[in-house]
Amino acid sequence: MLQSSDVVHSLERGVALGGATGVLLGLVALVFPPAEFAIAGGAVIALSLAGAGFGPWTAAMIGVDEPNARLERLRGAIRDGQLLSWPTCLHRAR
Repeated sequence: MLQSSDVVHSLERGVALGGATGVLLGLVALVFPPAEFAIAGGAVIALSLAGAGFGPWTAAMIGVDEPNARLERLRGAIRDGQLLSWPTCLHRAR
């Protein structure tokens, strides 16, 4: 499943985007505190960790259904039943 789907790439994007979104929301909460609460830097850390945890989880669910983008150039050869070896794939990619 990890080789045929795009889970790993989705996880990488999910961590980056989720963490960045969490940091952004934490900074917004610092500037505009909700209901007159005093929010310190811990909220930024907590929201960025929550985003870095939630982002990969949702991205992995999406990535399971996506085909692996790195294998796209080899799909035709695989469909034709050609025998592929790693040095051959590297040579053709250059």
